[in-house]
Amino acid sequence: MALNPALDRLHAAIADQRRQADEWRKPSALITLEAVRALDDLFCRELFEEGRRAPADAEAFRTILTWGGNQALQRVLPTVLETRPHRFLASSSNSAAKMDDFLFECAALQLGERYAAWLRDGLVQGRVRTFPKPDEPGNFDVIELTNVQGRAHDEEIGRNGLRWASARTAAVRSADERRLRERHRKLYRELSDRVFAVDDWTIGYRSTPNIDAYFAEWARLYVERFYAQDLLGADDRIGGRPFSAYMAVLTVLSARAHKHLAFAQILLRKRPELSLRNLLTGVTGYDRLVKAVAGLLDADERDVAEILETLTLGPENAAVHFSETGTCWAPLVRTTEDSILLPIYGLDINPILFLLTDLRSRYSSDWAVMANRREGRWIRELAKQFNSPRWAFNDKNLKLKHDGKDVTDIDFAVFDRRDGDLALMQLKWQQPIGTDERQRRNAGSNLTGECNTWIERVTGWIAIYGLEELVRRLGFSPTPAPRLRLVVLGRYHAHFTGSGVRDGRADWFDWQHVRRARLEGPRRSLAQLLNAVARETAASAASAQKESKMLPIGDAGVILNPDRMPDG
Repeated sequence: MALNPALDRLHAAIADQRRQADEWRKPSALITLEAVRALDDLFCRELFEEGRRAPADAEAFRTILTWGGNQALQRVLPTVLETRPHRFLASSSNSAAKMDDFLFECAALQLGERYAAWLRDGLVQGRVRTFPKPDEPGNFDVIELTNVQGRAHDEEIGRNGLRWASARTAAVRSADERRLRERHRKLYRELSDRVFAVDDWTIGYRSTPNIDAYFAEWARLYVERFYAQDLLGADDRIGGRPFSAYMAVLTVLSARAHKHLAFAQILLRKRPELSLRNLLTGVTGYDRLVKAVAGLLDADERDVAEILETLTLGPENAAVHFSETGTCWAPLVRTTEDSILLPIYGLDINPILFLLTDLRSRYSSDWAVMANRREGRWIRELAKQFNSPRWAFNDKNLKLKHDGKDVTDIDFAVFDRRDGDLALMQLKWQQPIGTDERQRRNAGSNLTGECNTWIERVTGWIAIYGLEELVRRLGFSPTPAPRLRLVVLGRYHAHFTGSGVRDGRADWFDWQHVRRARLEGPRRSLAQLLNAVARETAASAASAQKESKMLPIGDAGVILNPDRMPDG
């Protein structure tokens, strides 16, 4: 007898769905262009629909399609680069509809695998209900999935913190952004005069050094908002060059993408009958791109070409980027020896994630060296947060020993001299995760297991040697003995859905919420600071929206968090 009938039935449906998606498998430069066009349309269309709201059913359909990118691209991306130039043909309503059908098949597969992971991890519970088919003989299975109470979307806590950090970066640069928006208004007529339709279906424009400089400045501000670039320091060397060199090339690509978007918005206002899919995605010669980027940066072409490889999805690195189940935000896509696609969506959302994934795979030994230096940079940031006479801190990574052996360590400790509170911190800086279920599960399991062990060992050591001895070893001299708080601090996330039971003897926080609480309440005591972070963490958890979807997966239907179910 099956232990989990819903999971068994879902696995069978996923296998059927994979067969359906594989029927579309055809590596081709032209089909890859159509797929990237569809993804650009899905992720960027809202930029062209200000003040307009799509019908609810159309919006729901588009949301589902956004999950199909990885599965679709890995089926159509060329495995060998042809030597002939890329054919740049118009997307028709027929080819667009076929690509949307393909993306839907791929999205259903991706979502099915996601739900199966949730079901395995106990994040949702499921049951199978059978109904007669309405238009033909036989029955149809519906797999109903519902969130288990209190086990949904813990990652939203960290994402709220990251959104705050991005907004904070924008706020700091708000004067620059206002100046650039004013400059855009002054440039608008010139932009409008320089954009035109080519062959009555695609876009052309003539830029100027002044226009290029404007979008370059915007790009520098825009790229600063992306999270996870702090995984490497600007001066960290990887692949024989500083990380800042990669960011410089990425900023040039971002400037080009946003310039293209601005021209496309103007052209579509002039010619609303044109198809957005034919305006967004560009194609250029690879050598031409290398020369253009090198010229803008006054850099060596060979060096630029090597950097561009780390920002380009192609046959060489496809396995690396498709091994993860999160969306592959590719800044560039290589389709032939001489041609490269210029998507918008990857550069508009977060190309840093693609770059970091590629660098970690391509330069693994350099990456390991940089990873070892990472915590030191974070400790210096923490020290700056508490650099005033009220605070004492220890940033020396204190080793706690018992019988001559290391038991555990204290990454950072801070003492509130005025109120007598002490916080011991365990710092965890994992790789960034998006929607990848395997990464989520591994990161959450590792974090919870390791930090629960740390909490147990610290409290055990204190039980043997006493808090006063710990304070002495930290170099603090409070009297009387301080009130103790243990803090697990995740750089991006401290909460992962379904990662096990977190030891309640510690606070589990993410770095951005601590930064926010410190900034918004600089006079707070240590207890007030930690309590403010706890409140914000609870509010972030409470604000998480329960996901709800209904779609066919293989030979079954799946309903996630239904409001109601039809009677059987």
